[in-house]
Parts: sequence; structure tokens; C-alpha cells
Amino acid sequence: MPRTIDLARPRRYATVGALCAAMNNVLLIGGEFAGLHYTASSLLAFAVVTPTAYWLHAAHTFREPLSWRGLGRFTAGLLMGLMIFFLVIALLCSVLELPMIVAAPIATLILFVWNYVSARWAIVARLAPRSS
Repeated sequence: MPRTIDLARPRRYATVGALCAAMNNVLLIGGEFAGLHYTASSLLAFAVVTPTAYWLHAAHTFREPLSWRGLGRFTAGLLMGLMIFFLVIALLCSVLELPMIVAAPIATLILFVWNYVSARWAIVARLAPRSS
């Protein structure tokens, strides 16, 4: 039976995404004010936001059960996003010399679509049944 299209999902994604982006930006900007390098702040934010984001996206955005496999896939998708994020932050902060208060929101916007696609893949994707 085909899945029905959930038209409220983008709104739920945006709500959870905005909450997680706010958490991420608070940790990044707070880290800079505390004297942390953006590498340390990025890793701290990743460690705090990833499990929270997975739980919220699975439960609220996609309304799927939590699983270790889903968390692993979600984390893998976010690790790719973290690499993209780190490169963007490095470009904005180290090359263009923008302050984190400007760079973090720009990088967050760039990753919005990537994170939706990878979260959907991680949480909703089903393995095709094996043929005999």
C-alpha cells in the first residue's frame, strides 16, 4: 500500500529544524564568547544537538519509531552535513573574517535542505524486501 503524502510534514520539519538550529547557534555563538575555537564549538554543538534532533524528527516530524539504525543513519547524514558546515564556517570566519554571530546563521541556512533530505532518508527510508 503506498504511503500517503503528509502535507504538514514540511511545517513540522521547519519547527523542529528551527529549534535545533537555535540550539546549534546558541552553542556556537556562546562558544565564541567563551573563547572556544569554532572547531570545538562545532563539535560540542554536534554532540548536543544530534540526539535531540533525531528524537524530535523521528517522533514529531516524520512520526516514525525510534531505532538505533535510524539514529546511526541520521548521525551519518549529519556528519556529512557537519563537514559541509565546517567548510562553510571556515570560509566565512577564517577567509572572509566574519564574526560567528553572522557566519553561524548563514551556514545554518545553507544546510537546511541537506538536513531535511538526510533526515528523511535516515528516518523514513525502508529497505526493499529481498527477492527469493
